[in-house]
Amino acid sequence: MKTQALDQQELKKNKDKYAEVMSKMAIFEAKREPIKKKFEFLISEQDNDNERGGGNIVVIDINDEDKEKLAGLDQAWEDFKVGLEEANVIIKKSYATLKSEMNNTLDDFKKEVQEKRKEFLS
Repeated sequence: MKTQALDQQELKKNKDKYAEVMSKMAIFEAKREPIKKKFEFLISEQDNDNERGGGNIVVIDINDEDKEKLAGLDQAWEDFKVGLEEANVIIKKSYATLKSEMNNTLDDFKKEVQEKRKEFLS
């Protein structure tokens, strides 16, 4: 979400998705470290097996690309949290913009009603 919502339905969808993700942040955070440790263990076992000349059955072969992803996991998590903060700012701006537009529309409607009322009473 890099742009402001264009209408109320889109804003509601964005707010709901943001709220859903935020409600699961503790779960995501709790799962991140154990997953990281499991992969580190698997890499360690794989490296130890390779140092001993192989021969042991390695259940999961962790390639260099996966090792790089693991090394960047903490930064990716921080980037994700920054992205969520940015999304929240965009949602707030969208809300303010749509509210302002709605208020302007309401003001225009009130003026039109007053004009029609004057015409009717004249």
